[in-house]
Amino acid sequence: MQISHIFENTVIEKESDLAAQFLVVPDRSFSNPSLLEADQLLKVLHIKNVKKLRPTEMVSYFSLMLAKDDPEIIKDQPQVLKEKLYGSKYFDFAEQLIFGKHVPFEHSPIELESLGNLVAKASGIGVGAYVGFVISGTSPLLLLTVPAGMVICGAAAGVSRALEDGLKEKLLKLLKKEKSSMKHKEKPVRKIRIKPERT
Repeated sequence: MQISHIFENTVIEKESDLAAQFLVVPDRSFSNPSLLEADQLLKVLHIKNVKKLRPTEMVSYFSLMLAKDDPEIIKDQPQVLKEKLYGSKYFDFAEQLIFGKHVPFEHSPIELESLGNLVAKASGIGVGAYVGFVISGTSPLLLLTVPAGMVICGAAAGVSRALEDGLKEKLLKLLKKEKSSMKHKEKPVRKIRIKPERT
C-alpha cells in the first residue's frame, strides 16, 4: 500500500482578523521527483506563474496578500510595496509567517519549519529552491518547491477560495494518478527465440 500526505495548517493572529493557510506535500508523496520542478507543477495544477521571487521579496508579497487579496497588486515594484506596508500589521504578520515555524514538514517525527529556513537550506546545498508569486483561479498565492517537498500558501481566504475552485481536487488527482501509474507499470518482457535443434 502506498500512502501520500497533504498537510494543511492555518495560522491566526489573535489580536486581528488576519489568517494564513499552508498546504504542504512532502517529497515522498511524489513517486516522480521531476514533478517537484516548478514548471511541471504549474502546468499540472493549472497555476499561473506571475513572478519568480527572490527570498528577500517573500515578506513583501505575503504582506500584500494579507492586506489586499487582489492579483493587481503585483504592478508595483517590491521596494514600493515594502514602503507602503512596512511596519503595518500585515507586514509584521507576514514576517512571522516567513520566519516563524508554521510549516508542517516531515522529519522524524513531523515538526514545524519556517519558509525562510526551507529556502535557506535548499539554497545552501546547491539544489536550489523555487519561490513564486502565482495565481490559482483568482487567488494570489506563494508556491515554494524545495527538495523536501512543496508548499502552497497565502491569506487564508485566498487559499480557501483556491481549494474550492479546484486546487485541492487537482492535487489529489495528481497524487492518485501518479501512484496508480507506478502501481500498474509493467516491466518490459524480454523475448527469447529458441532455434529448434537440427537432427
